[in-house]
Amino acid sequence: MKKGLVVLLGVAACIFIIQGVGMGADKPKKKEAVSPEQKAEAVFVKMDTDKDGKISKLEYVTYYQAKAEDKFGKLDKDGDTYLVKEEITITKVPNKSKGESTGAAKKPSAAK
Repeated sequence: MKKGLVVLLGVAACIFIIQGVGMGADKPKKKEAVSPEQKAEAVFVKMDTDKDGKISKLEYVTYYQAKAEDKFGKLDKDGDTYLVKEEITITKVPNKSKGESTGAAKKPSAAK
């Protein structure tokens, strides 16, 4: 009986250890800091669609047009393809270089 209990406890301990080791593998890895040079390289690669090592005017305009259309879509809350003052006024894009957070922007106060 005593031997059976020891074996049972040993098996339980092994299962516990195995599960504990597996749990660490499920955790997402921390993102490594990306240098400005790495960011520039990534943008360059995205813009250089024909992979000739140069950014043409068409590639440049196409890249930023897609970004502008995405931004417009996010601003256009009601999806009517127009922006009204309220859709622009209540939206604030954080300036990461100034350390601004992505928290919700405050609505403008009413005129007194």
